[in-house]
Amino acid sequence: MVIYLSIEVKCPKDNNTMILVLESEKLSDGTVKAYFNYRCPICGFKLEVERIEITRSGEVISIKKTFTPPPSQQH
Repeated sequence: MVIYLSIEVKCPKDNNTMILVLESEKLSDGTVKAYFNYRCPICGFKLEVERIEITRSGEVISIKKTFTPPPSQQH
């Protein structure tokens, strides 16, 4: 799947264009977490945009999603 984004997010620290990065991890209890972050390639500053957490307890699967829109950009 390819996703094209038409918004440009600027780093609040140095005003460089940030890139969208997907990071994921699997915890020892089986929980899986995925994070969508905008990251500045120059200074490393991160803005978390979305977090998805998947847990399983017996036959029940829980999905928790948190979304924070990036700050509005003025051109």
